[in-house]
Amino acid sequence: MPESKIQARTFLTSLEENYWVATQILEKIENGLNPKEIAIISRKHASLEEIAKVLQYFQVPINYDRHRDVLGEPHISEIIEILRFTSSLNNLDGLGSQELLPEILSYPFLEIPPLTIYQISLEAWRNQKTWLETMLVWPEKKVLDLANFLLELAKINKSESVEKVLDILMGVEMNKYLAQSESESDLDDLETQDPQTKFISPYKKFYFDRLLETDKPKYLNLLSSLRTFVQAIRDYRARELIYVSDLLEFVDLRQSSKLNLSDTSQIQTQKNAVSLLTAHKAKGLEFDTVFILNCYKEHWNGKPKANKVGLPTNLNLLAQKDNYDDALRLFYVAVTRAKINLYLTTHQQLENGKKLTELDFLQDIVEFTTVSENSENQKLKSLQIWLDTSSKNNSALSSDQRELLNSVLEGYKLSVTHLNNFLDLTQGGPQRFLEQNLLRFPQAKSNSARYGTAAHSAIARFYQNFSQTKALPELNYLLSAYEQSLKVQRMNSLDYSEFLEKGQKYLQNYYNDQKNNFDSTDIIEFDFNHQGVALGEALITGKIDKMSLDKSTNEITVIDWKTGKPQDKWSGSNEYGKIKMANYHRQLVFYKLLVENSREYSHKYQVNNGKLEFLEPSKDTERISILETQIPQNDAIELTRLIQAVYKRILNQDFDLKNLYSEGFEGNQEFIAELLSQG
Repeated sequence: MPESKIQARTFLTSLEENYWVATQILEKIENGLNPKEIAIISRKHASLEEIAKVLQYFQVPINYDRHRDVLGEPHISEIIEILRFTSSLNNLDGLGSQELLPEILSYPFLEIPPLTIYQISLEAWRNQKTWLETMLVWPEKKVLDLANFLLELAKINKSESVEKVLDILMGVEMNKYLAQSESESDLDDLETQDPQTKFISPYKKFYFDRLLETDKPKYLNLLSSLRTFVQAIRDYRARELIYVSDLLEFVDLRQSSKLNLSDTSQIQTQKNAVSLLTAHKAKGLEFDTVFILNCYKEHWNGKPKANKVGLPTNLNLLAQKDNYDDALRLFYVAVTRAKINLYLTTHQQLENGKKLTELDFLQDIVEFTTVSENSENQKLKSLQIWLDTSSKNNSALSSDQRELLNSVLEGYKLSVTHLNNFLDLTQGGPQRFLEQNLLRFPQAKSNSARYGTAAHSAIARFYQNFSQTKALPELNYLLSAYEQSLKVQRMNSLDYSEFLEKGQKYLQNYYNDQKNNFDSTDIIEFDFNHQGVALGEALITGKIDKMSLDKSTNEITVIDWKTGKPQDKWSGSNEYGKIKMANYHRQLVFYKLLVENSREYSHKYQVNNGKLEFLEPSKDTERISILETQIPQNDAIELTRLIQAVYKRILNQDFDLKNLYSEGFEGNQEFIAELLSQG
């Protein structure tokens, strides 16, 4: 076993310390040490974020599970302040918090020149008008449109859910094809959101769309924070419809209590990577080589944590403040993570020149060797310039764009929803798939999607009861199940009433039309996620609404419920119809592949037929429209090739179109033909 070593170094500044640590790590990797055998440990995340940037400069792979306060991220705080201002416009005086406008107008995504902001300020002062009043008569269209947008947003705040308001504020377009949830296999057309104002917010375009092409690491960094923020809002008062006022209440509560909203996303640039850990996070782990940063008193035995939840100080429930023994125990955890090599590093002063104190419990035990500036000073200057530029650009921690997506794609399974989104060039194709399905840009569910979810859930509960009791439930059971499911969909009162009436009407008609065909042996909402379905290298998954088993012929008929407009033929009447019906047919063929390649059914059953059951009755007959089709083996073979080609493109992170295509359905077919030819 190699001889264990402890080395201690002190530097003038943290930059020199981080530079030295990075060069030592780089040298060890070049000499053959696996990066995953190296760890950098610190007490605080701030110092780990600093060393992460230096390691990025040297292109050293890292694995860092960081905790950022999302509410402090500029692109999040800008959303909050705009909502705070527009909400304030609904006050009795109608003036709102005008003091917020100067800051709002300076937000980068609005791209209003500083000179224009100064001129608005001067004009408002001269005419004794508010800034908003001044903007409403401003000669430049961008300023005038923004003012009207803010007023319109204030009106929408009062009646719409916070998720829909966020969509409008971020400039998110509703996609009539995209399913709104990972678990939804329904491909009904979703409602298209009509623009509520002429002004389309440039937020998403500025912070996300351009970065998706030019700087994926930064894109992922911003997206991770946004998703954390939106998910926290969704979880707040779960199952209730929440408004902008609730969002502001949520933010104010956390900020007044000094409770961070942490983004715990993991930055991992490669599988074999240097681990960046806090001492708390390092417990139970061991590494060949460990670097412990900032070995000075103010860092390891600093001020105790504040009473974040605001409990009275005389209560015995309060935790004891951190003391010397706590710091010593934490430092002991850090140093005992090293199996062979331990490096203790520190620096002597902060950027403002303040001198730092030697760590108490290392005195008379470890002697630090002072490392002064040397001939490599020019390299330090180059590093400093790069860090300054990186900071201004708010760069993410990784320079390797491909590796940042690898963790997302690890074990990825393709659903038919994802497949159809990838293929549909009329809605963005591969780029839209990347953003919406792979990176999951947060977006509000449309009311049509909420209605579809509630209807599917109600029918599933109806069948579950039927299967358990072997007695067909009454109509009221189905209608009650639908009402309960719709209540948790977070619609406003008007939309809820509309879709409650609509859904119950259609479900009643569906029940009366099909009650003699319901079979308690039908398999409802079978999830193939754990069925190990693979087509060569391509992993696929999905959830089938209904499977009807015929044990005499060993056949399964796959059935999908549709809540959209009923169809009576497989050929669409226009471009949109052709694409939709092609997607529907592909969905049923996909289900054949799921069943016949699954662990549970592959050796027992074949799928030769598929059906679409539309809950909305046909206008001509008032009967339920059921569209049936045979599923030839040739269709399954061709779809298998297409799936494998798309899956390969996804794993290779190839989301660019190689050629120009015709518009509409023909363009989609040309794209599919190209994929099959390259298979």
